[in-house]
Amino acid sequence: MGISHSTKDDRLSGGRRYRNLTPEQLESALIANAASGRLMDVRFLLRTRRVDPNVVDDTGRTALIWAAANGHTAIARTLLVQPNINVEARDDTGQTALAVAIDQGHLAISELIRDHLINRFTRGRNLTRVIIDRPLQLD
Repeated sequence: MGISHSTKDDRLSGGRRYRNLTPEQLESALIANAASGRLMDVRFLLRTRRVDPNVVDDTGRTALIWAAANGHTAIARTLLVQPNINVEARDDTGQTALAVAIDQGHLAISELIRDHLINRFTRGRNLTRVIIDRPLQLD
């Protein structure tokens, strides 16, 4: 199975393909493309700014959960840089993208999500100072 590389013509036809779709249809296309591994289409749809990256399908899955389930690392990475991405969204079975990635054995994606969560938690905090200022107390 070879890797398909999108050309400029593919990107232009993608624009025409999505031009007359409603916001709901664009959101469905985002989920379908994330699930199927179509990175160029996912990037195009996110660039339109008309698509909510946190939209869910009829199973409660987001594009990130689908990318995690199917091992699409580049798509997961693309979604994780969206400023309003909800990494903690749960599908109808209660699973997050991180749980799905771990269950499916997609280590690279689980590490990306873990790092994203750590960075979000530590952003703006000086954890080194907290550790130095509060030495460990042993009884």
